[in-house]
Amino acid sequence: MGLPVTCEVTPHHLFLTVDDFETLGTKKSEVRPRLATREDQRALWDNLAVIDCFATDHGRVAAGDDDDDDDVDHDDEVDVKVDVDYCCY
Repeated sequence: MGLPVTCEVTPHHLFLTVDDFETLGTKKSEVRPRLATREDQRALWDNLAVIDCFATDHGRVAAGDDDDDDDVDHDDEVDVKVDVDYCCY
């Protein structure tokens, strides 16, 4: 019968991939587990029905307030925030 397991996904894994590294800069793209490929991202979206929990332990930070020392031009940065702190069913 198998063991009961749960599956959790973070908003940044649903919306970002390794293709976003250059835009985000090193500091902002450094998450665990690491951002993956578009193929991996597509697999998450294709299997939303079996994901038990959408969670993140990251607080929202306004651009410029994060002591960021990378070379991202924050004036041109698209500031996208996903307000999903913890939603479980």
